[in-house]
Amino acid sequence: MSKRFWHIIIILCLHVVAQAQVSDFRRAFDEFTANARTSYNTFSDSVNAVFAEALKEDWSKYKTEDAIERSSVPEPTEAPVVTGKEQPSNRSINVLDEKEITPTQLPVSADTVKWETSAAPTFDTRYVRFTFFDSEQVIQIPREYGTFHPSGISEVDVSVFWKRLSDYDYRTILSECTKLRGAYGYNDWALLLWVKALSGAIFKENINSEQTIFSIFVLNQLGLMTKVARVDKELIMLFSSQQTIYSRKFIVVDTYPYYTVEESSPADDVFTYATKMTVDSRPLDMHFNGIMQLGSKASYKTYHKYSSLLNRELTLPISTSVTSFYSHYPQLDVNIYASATPNESFSSSLLDSIRPALIGKSELESVNFLLQFCQKQFDYKTDLEQFGYEKPFFLEENFVYDYNDCEDRSILFSYLVTTLLQRPVIFLDYPGHVAAAVNLSEEIKGDFVKLGDNKYYICDPTYIGASVGMTIPEYKNQSVRVWKIR
Repeated sequence: MSKRFWHIIIILCLHVVAQAQVSDFRRAFDEFTANARTSYNTFSDSVNAVFAEALKEDWSKYKTEDAIERSSVPEPTEAPVVTGKEQPSNRSINVLDEKEITPTQLPVSADTVKWETSAAPTFDTRYVRFTFFDSEQVIQIPREYGTFHPSGISEVDVSVFWKRLSDYDYRTILSECTKLRGAYGYNDWALLLWVKALSGAIFKENINSEQTIFSIFVLNQLGLMTKVARVDKELIMLFSSQQTIYSRKFIVVDTYPYYTVEESSPADDVFTYATKMTVDSRPLDMHFNGIMQLGSKASYKTYHKYSSLLNRELTLPISTSVTSFYSHYPQLDVNIYASATPNESFSSSLLDSIRPALIGKSELESVNFLLQFCQKQFDYKTDLEQFGYEKPFFLEENFVYDYNDCEDRSILFSYLVTTLLQRPVIFLDYPGHVAAAVNLSEEIKGDFVKLGDNKYYICDPTYIGASVGMTIPEYKNQSVRVWKIR
């Protein structure tokens, strides 16, 4: 056999040994992070030191996966109208898949509780100021932050900078994150954007993508599965999500999808590491935890919309800070948008305007009235026509933009029925179309979905002139995915 053959064999053997060493290191690191819990401050400092060493290992190349699209079937280009020939039938719609929409209440992790402290910081500090969706932030940080920078974007450069960040007491920043979550209802995505804004205030020049490293450093301390990745000549942020993110490229690391924080598509190849900082880290939960407070009273704008059905003008105060935040939200399934609770001033204005019109009406008459309101008070246009891309609306956005489409109307309809009539509602996700269905206190003639012993009657806010129980003809034989609401 030739020398070249033996040379190849030796290289392969060395590669196998190296891979085994990396595997042993990762296994030892996981055991260390799972067991070394005697003192959290000591533990976190030790984890950061060990993790920084792990970052020195050569990062692996990951092929980016094509973005997942929510539906391959286009939405109706125009809202269909009842011609007068259609009559309610009494058909049971086949259910393909049933999913829970109510936000999963994850147990409060130890990582959340540990930063709840009012003790005065024991380190030399300075303050940074920045604006986060129209709200001024004044945050206490280690004085040294911002005075040192990474030397480059290699594995070693990231490792050295990570270790340097952990040398100073960053816990006040983590405590601030806990306060924001509790006092202002920030969800995981809001925390991510807040940390990203803070990084821009500390590392203004962003030398060698230092804002990215710092952001991932903080988010990892909070137990959120995020990664630093290298693409071409810069570092980018990746995050894993409990819910599917649509229209955004991703890579898969240890069975977890990691999406780019920025909307722009990355290159075909992304370099990053497989190791998680702690074994109990979790993907981001994109649900909302209640009313989220952003901005101030000055950020509210009054929107006016005349309703011929109510014979009056609706006057609705809407926070431009909140709608700006919504515009930065990734594209998800319709249930996420329905999980966002609107601000009280908006919701009370909307509900108080509609409530008098329901006085004296039966349950069925009230549902039909709310269905008409959603069908006739808005002009229809698909997201692609209005924005050039898919943009499902949060509740308030129906009154901000000139047009809406099927899922936007369904979200609004479901909110009105559940709040004004206290009747259960579900979403019906057809190929290329979204409608709703309501559980009534008595049976009627009409198309329905049956879940257990309960019938939910079709209510389509896009089918102009349709009453409860009527299905758009082209969808009568279609199976649906069902999202439960509340």
